[in-house]
Amino acid sequence: MANSSSRVGVVAVALVVGIVVGYLIVKATAPPTVDQIVTVGPNPTDVNPPTATIGYLGHVFWRSNPVGQRLSIVFPKSGFPTGVTEPPFAGMLTNGNDYNVACSGDSCSSGNVNPNLKYPAGTRLTYKYDQVLNGTRADGRIIIQW
Repeated sequence: MANSSSRVGVVAVALVVGIVVGYLIVKATAPPTVDQIVTVGPNPTDVNPPTATIGYLGHVFWRSNPVGQRLSIVFPKSGFPTGVTEPPFAGMLTNGNDYNVACSGDSCSSGNVNPNLKYPAGTRLTYKYDQVLNGTRADGRIIIQW
């Protein structure tokens, strides 16, 4: 009887340890999905945070500061990561070699990460872009993690 009880105890401990280890592995490998809010202004070089980092399920929202300044976000093809030909977000509008994020007045929204970008876990793609505030351009940067 004591032998049977100790086996049940060992199995229960092993099960709990397995669940905890599995949870920690999944948590460590899961990409960040938190949406990133980027504030631009009062000058186009004033960006907070300077580099937006999202997971492949995340989104970026840009807004001007102070509110009311005309804002646009432009991804020139020349700023794509080496070897990458796809724009970072689905549904971007093209203008020559530029890809534009959907904007309305003083705010812009990335939408979903482009589903044609498929990379292994641990990969990071860094795109350079321009934030255009009241017609003046300045460099920006976004990192997408898998």
